[in-house]
Amino acid sequence: MEEMRCPCGGIFQSLGMEYLRTGAVSDGFLFGRDANAWAEGAIPVELFSCDRCRALRFCAEEEWVTRRQEEEREKAERARRHEERLEQQREERVQIAMKDYASYSEKRLRKIADGETWSNHCEEEREAARRLLEHRTPQNKKNDVPWEK
Repeated sequence: MEEMRCPCGGIFQSLGMEYLRTGAVSDGFLFGRDANAWAEGAIPVELFSCDRCRALRFCAEEEWVTRRQEEEREKAERARRHEERLEQQREERVQIAMKDYASYSEKRLRKIADGETWSNHCEEEREAARRLLEHRTPQNKKNDVPWEK
């Protein structure tokens, strides 16, 4: 490892591996110091001290950094898959509501879409009503410009 210089001009000397605890502290009775450190959320670091001003420097163990990055990627991937499942379930509920509302009149669908009915329709039901109304409205009606007199 190359020499690490301190801002004061001194050189950092290794004091060995230690753990920076980020969780609760236990006595290590059952599994020993290292096992408890991992279980409690400690970060393995190499500790350095400046030979001139006694400043301390911590460098995280590369294996820990890599594992932490992998955990973060896995967590993000799980969250993305969860969001996809929620969106898929939402779309399924909208499709079911569209089948249920297919025979409703335009007036009734408009009330559901606008939230004006006496029963509380969920967002998926309102979305289904909006989609059915869009499907029923001819495209040329939407873009018509009234005649000027």
